[in-house]
Amino acid sequence: MHIDQRRNRPGPDRPVKPRQERRAIPVLVGKIAHLDLEARRNRNLVCHFLSSSPLPKSESELMVDQDFRVKIRPMLQLVVDRPPAIAHPAPQPADEFGVWTGYDIPLDRTDWHPLACRLYDYWQSLAPPGRLPGRQDLVPEDIAPLWSRAWMLDVFRDPLRYRYRLCGTEMVRSLGGEVTGQWLDEVHPALIANPQSRARFHFMAETGCATWRRGLPLWTHDPKHLMIETLIVPLAEDGRTVDKMLAVSVMFDSAGRPI
Repeated sequence: MHIDQRRNRPGPDRPVKPRQERRAIPVLVGKIAHLDLEARRNRNLVCHFLSSSPLPKSESELMVDQDFRVKIRPMLQLVVDRPPAIAHPAPQPADEFGVWTGYDIPLDRTDWHPLACRLYDYWQSLAPPGRLPGRQDLVPEDIAPLWSRAWMLDVFRDPLRYRYRLCGTEMVRSLGGEVTGQWLDEVHPALIANPQSRARFHFMAETGCATWRRGLPLWTHDPKHLMIETLIVPLAEDGRTVDKMLAVSVMFDSAGRPI
């Protein structure tokens, strides 16, 4: 650089020239684009599987990093009270689903994370009278803040198996890699080998009931994730036979803070 140019560089008493202001603009634009990158990744992923409609930016503020203190509860919250009725397939023999036999979503959900509450309320609002909602009823932009923490399974029968249909960016980061299109029992053999977890998916596939759990994670690869809260809701294209499951998961650190 010429010595005259160094002398003329801007300082506290020398304002930035218009040309230098223009040079600073691409840097600012680059930072904004970086912040929006993850939101656009989730938008593209969800729209690919559910809809071609773009997600509104106005809802991007409601994310998982909220001031939310977790009260550590038992791994299952079993209650007698029932939520508003949704028609389910024929009842199964007693104890077929282990600890999940007779499970119902609690009426008091004040301890739930806001994202879990939002998904459950949305799922209920979609249900036709006496039937289950299907994937075709979902409108991605209605639950835009959930998608980075959401995952969906396709349900196959004879034999009963589950395959990842989509997985949000936060979940991929927690799992340590992309799992879309892979079988649940191959990605998480320990999860399916666990009687409680295996019974949970079986219970939902056969009864069409939603389930909620907060407890120790069985599949995350991140050592900072010491607690997990997951809500899973069933979907049925014909309103009765569960063919998909939609879930949202929130991880917590040792202090009970959402990660």
